[in-house]
Amino acid sequence: MDYQQNLNEAVELKRKGKFAEAFTLFQKLHAQRPEDPYLLSNFGHLYFLRGDYKQALTCIEMAGQRTPLNPFLINLKVETLLKLERTEEAEEILKERAKEADLAAVKKLVKLYLRQERFEDALNRIKSSLQRIGYERDLIISQAEILIKMDGKDEAAECFKKVIKEDPKDEFAYSRLIKLRLEEKNAEEISSELKTLLSIPSKAENASLRTLLAGAYKEAGKFEEALREYQAAVRLNPDNLFIRKQLGFCLSKMKDYEGVIPVMKECFITNPEDHYVTTTLLGAYRKTSRLKEALELVSEVIARYPGKKKLWGVRKKIEKEIGISQGP
Repeated sequence: MDYQQNLNEAVELKRKGKFAEAFTLFQKLHAQRPEDPYLLSNFGHLYFLRGDYKQALTCIEMAGQRTPLNPFLINLKVETLLKLERTEEAEEILKERAKEADLAAVKKLVKLYLRQERFEDALNRIKSSLQRIGYERDLIISQAEILIKMDGKDEAAECFKKVIKEDPKDEFAYSRLIKLRLEEKNAEEISSELKTLLSIPSKAENASLRTLLAGAYKEAGKFEEALREYQAAVRLNPDNLFIRKQLGFCLSKMKDYEGVIPVMKECFITNPEDHYVTTTLLGAYRKTSRLKEALELVSEVIARYPGKKKLWGVRKKIEKEIGISQGP
């Protein structure tokens, strides 16, 4: 098999999430052609996926010297700088891209401003972009969320209405508008109104509304009803990680630890850096005396993301607990 075939295979292994196999192959290929920009960009991406952000940036910058205008590389460099908390450098790159009407850069810049609680900067950036391009759903949603944080609820409602007018089937915008309208009501009133809405055939399969109803039930201490709605929402939108997490948290509140494990296990594999998911999952493993399984899972995830150093601490803690339970 020649170099290009091996490189294609390495990229495919990365795409399939077989990071260890891909890494071994990329190392061999890098020894053959250390200046190949396509190899370097993909190797950098693999380092990023594995959580080794410093090494990722080294590969990305080497590739960028040869293909400086590559959009994939620019985006990856920004994401890597953000992971390394080099936010000023990331911001400068995004500002330059935003000048060239790069919509993805504008969205990332807005997200960065939100993380830093620079709400005015985020809002000004959105308004400037919308003046230029007219309608853009995600920017208008972000505009609404910022306005809510700034107590501009009426203006936020108008933003959500604009999105719904453009696409009446937009579940998220509709559910956020409903949540705004119900904000001053108590959990009982909220659940009553949401049940009425969900009785309308066209709204019955709105996963976002089901999640809102589940949250109202949970707040009222009606965990069985909350569980039913979270399960319905997951069936309607199985790829939504947020809803899956809420289902797991609800099961934990109900002390159904056997039920927590399969739900939170998938969430943990997808996002091992979520402290609340990790804590809830490990708590369930402890309650069911299945810490050995927890250790196996964490070890598997470390093999996938070796650069995520917090996982090593989690594994060490579990090993210590198992050692204590097993005796000297």
